[in-house]
Amino acid sequence: MGREVLYSLTLADIYLKQGSKYKALEIYEYLLKKNPEKEEIRVRLENLKKELERKGALSSIKEVMRKKIW
Repeated sequence: MGREVLYSLTLADIYLKQGSKYKALEIYEYLLKKNPEKEEIRVRLENLKKELERKGALSSIKEVMRKKIW
């Protein structure tokens, strides 16, 4: 039996406010795949990616997400 994923925009925002940018990024990407028409999700994801790129952290986050090591 699979585990149900209960991702929401609110959950992603909570992770982001708590500083868990890895998890927020994962949730935004998941939500955008499920709801590609939702501009609000796309904007939040793009803003987070831009912030991480400015800090030079995006490639590190992508590696962590690929390995799922948190």
